[in-house]
Amino acid sequence: MLKCRSTKINRKFIRINVRPNIRRRTLLFPAGGVPSQFAGVAVTPVAQTTAQRAQNVVSVATPLDPRAVKAFVNEGKAKYYGVETIFHYTISPQWSAEGNYSYLVVCELNPNRFIRRLPPQQGFLAIRSQLGTADDLFAPTNETVAQIRDRVLPIGATINGVTITDDNSQ
Repeated sequence: MLKCRSTKINRKFIRINVRPNIRRRTLLFPAGGVPSQFAGVAVTPVAQTTAQRAQNVVSVATPLDPRAVKAFVNEGKAKYYGVETIFHYTISPQWSAEGNYSYLVVCELNPNRFIRRLPPQQGFLAIRSQLGTADDLFAPTNETVAQIRDRVLPIGATINGVTITDDNSQ
């Protein structure tokens, strides 16, 4: 029977009101009125999407970046909601489990709509093991940890100008 040595859980619930909210938006021009330069940089029209064709607008690209030029726009008031959880569970001295999960939702308040292009919900789960003791042998060389340490960092040797005097040399 295994006994739990320790459990650590850290949860954060997020609720933030933000005003003003600055968002990145694609810069659009009327389809027949694309300038040759924008802010002193040459621009060229990008192929229209179906939505842009329906609205008779076009985006532009620069020689520095072939993607559509973006602008930062003040969007007004928004609410952020989310959760973040981190946990660590020690099953035994040799085994532990740990993981995390995070999720974020943002809603603009005028107009009332969800904001796109947020980080996706994400998480991970890991099972970790610390197997073996200092007396166990490393199979490829048939050496203990102490023997490997003495071979790689021999006491009395000078490595990169540092003399190894004991196991705590820095």
